[in-house]
Amino acid sequence: MIPLIKRHFRQSMIALALVIGSGQIMTSFGQGLPGEFLVTQRWQYLLSSRSALANPALINEENYISAKFAFSRVLSEFTFAEVGAVYPIDLYQTAGITWLYNGVQDYARTDALGEVFGDSISDNKNYFALNYAINPWKGLSIGANLALLSEAFDSENFLSAGFDLGLTYRVINNPFLGHHVLGLNVQNLIMYTLSELNAQEYPRTLRISLNSNYWERRVESGIEFAYKDLGVSPSEFIDNTAAASWDLNARVGGWIFRIATVNAILGMSNEGLECVGFSVGANFPSMNNGRDLSASFQFLNVLNEGVKDYNAPSWTVYLKGDFGKHREEVYARKMAKLSSMKPNDLYVKGVELYNQGNYWDAFFIFSELLVEYPDFFKNDWVSFFIGSCQEEMDMRITAEEGYRITKEKYDRSAAIPFADLGLMRVHYRDNNFHLVERQFNELNKLGVPDSLKYHAYYIMGQAEMNQGNNAKAKQLFDLIPETHPDYVYAQHSAAVSDATGGDIESAISRLENCIQAPTTTNGQKEIVYRSYVFLGYMFYEDLTKQEGPLAKAVTALRSVPKESYHYPDALVGLGWTALKARQWPDCMAAGQELMNTAPSIVLKAEGALLQAYAHMMQKDYPQAVSLLNDASQDLEQFTGPDEAGYSAKQSSYESDRTSYTQIARSAFDLGTARQSGFVQKQIDSLHTHQKDFKGKLDEYLKFADNYKRTSMFSKNVEKLKEDINYALAKGERWMSQNKMYEKVKETKNVTDDIDKELEELRKEEERLKKKSGGSDEVDSTDTPE
Repeated sequence: MIPLIKRHFRQSMIALALVIGSGQIMTSFGQGLPGEFLVTQRWQYLLSSRSALANPALINEENYISAKFAFSRVLSEFTFAEVGAVYPIDLYQTAGITWLYNGVQDYARTDALGEVFGDSISDNKNYFALNYAINPWKGLSIGANLALLSEAFDSENFLSAGFDLGLTYRVINNPFLGHHVLGLNVQNLIMYTLSELNAQEYPRTLRISLNSNYWERRVESGIEFAYKDLGVSPSEFIDNTAAASWDLNARVGGWIFRIATVNAILGMSNEGLECVGFSVGANFPSMNNGRDLSASFQFLNVLNEGVKDYNAPSWTVYLKGDFGKHREEVYARKMAKLSSMKPNDLYVKGVELYNQGNYWDAFFIFSELLVEYPDFFKNDWVSFFIGSCQEEMDMRITAEEGYRITKEKYDRSAAIPFADLGLMRVHYRDNNFHLVERQFNELNKLGVPDSLKYHAYYIMGQAEMNQGNNAKAKQLFDLIPETHPDYVYAQHSAAVSDATGGDIESAISRLENCIQAPTTTNGQKEIVYRSYVFLGYMFYEDLTKQEGPLAKAVTALRSVPKESYHYPDALVGLGWTALKARQWPDCMAAGQELMNTAPSIVLKAEGALLQAYAHMMQKDYPQAVSLLNDASQDLEQFTGPDEAGYSAKQSSYESDRTSYTQIARSAFDLGTARQSGFVQKQIDSLHTHQKDFKGKLDEYLKFADNYKRTSMFSKNVEKLKEDINYALAKGERWMSQNKMYEKVKETKNVTDDIDKELEELRKEEERLKKKSGGSDEVDSTDTPE
């Protein structure tokens, strides 16, 4: 196969083939089509059973930190090298890095007739790959390479990035029957060029391999089949016809006294037998504390015309070393260390993870502590933390069960009020206000700490507001002192309740209390920023008896920083306030900032509307019409969530919530089981599903919050469309009238110029009459036409 690439490249490759005298070297050791230089593993076939380039999932067979090196020369012209390192992350995951070099000695530049001219040509490739493999289930491993390819030919350098995917499965792992690993790999599964001038196509290669050893690893074998050029366009072939191409490589060998190894190697393709060879090597584990430390040599002969013509030799040198501890030893030490910890140490570790927000690992540590040490004196708090971890992970049903178990088993514990508060939060999230009130009554009993009571006041106040009982809600909010973390939330909610009831002055007073309160958490700061927006809205609407409401609105709205979630709301308020105050530059600045930073098309369109109004007030009608046209088109294409879409997402959420509850129950079952490697593997696998479903639930809750959220300044989509279309019609009409006025003005200026010229001519005529003695006859040459 010869690739259809640049003409001078094809000519140079032909010249190279003539110089080295062996056309099959390229297909046996280098490349056929562009990007095919990785297809053959013959030059380092002894390493292919461990190389991520052959199959990224194979690195999961490594049990130590290891480093590999292979260097090969073919006909003293071609140079190949591979350097790789592998790091076992834990019992089931492995990461690595690989570098591959593929080059040829500089050769002469030739023309189409083979004549040498100019300087020599350089041609080499560097391939860098990050490797990763994971063992998700039994003997199955999945691996991937994230690769960067640099191709330097002559004065050109092309960059490409790609992705390989591989699978391996341990078919048999038996001391007598042997250890057999079946592999499947797709090279260049995804490959994109990063250079504009690089138009070559990267072919995919499907590689199937079977690596085996027998008789307690005394005998080993490998067979590899590579089907090349998958999905390649026929235009890449010289005759415009895609042809099937494959390689079949095999080796068999054994160890002598566990020190020396000998292998026979055979290579075939769809064109027949291509190469035969052997390898010899030695391993010195006694020099490396029982770990591999090996050196090997491989020799191959490429067949040119027939089996007996062995005049294209290649040789490869291998080095490999393992370092550190076996991955299973590391894991066993970790488990032994964990199991040998005192109960108090486990408790401290669990609390640390809980405070760091790592609720998954904290849950299993607390669960293990409860199972392994049932008499631990802090098991009442351990039981509470189990329920709390599940609540923090939004596992509502199992969290409720966990809290109830705590109340039943440790009814005299100081942890009971905390469990009651947790139950109250869970019931509130489920909108079960009857049970919320029941827990509120529990938390108002004697002996409950005041801090927890105040939390309960806030939750109960929110529940009363959701049921329309604003007066009861405000009474509860007013019971929360300024020093409590919920004070700012309570004051803001009370202000909303006051504003809803028409008591604007009281609402402003509460918002000022909220703004002046000390804040430490991000949530507290955000509620303060929302209070600023609320204040700005009320001053903008001029619902107060205070003086200078617009100036106060601007002051409040400008207090919201850019990093706040409510910053777009503040920008909308600043824009409308500036428009109301006839401050056109401020209005345009707010609108432009809103268009640049707003998270939604609707808010961006409102920013355009604000700018357009300011431009029209300054009679810049073309700019206003341009902004409104763009905003109108964006809104026409915008499909926001409607009631049907909201209902569909809600149904999907309920389904995900059911699946998530099943995950929570599975986690509880694993937590109460005796810890082992098998159980830990199941926990790790379940954690992946837990994070996936938790992400879906959080995404829906954010969507629902935005869907139901009422913005104080911004308009809804339909109202915004109506306002933009109205402003667009006015702007276009005013622009048309302005153009007509300009034309009338231009016509009047022309008429004035003509009248002025006639007046000058009349004066000139009078002057000539006087000059001729007052005679009425004037020379015809002086008479104006």
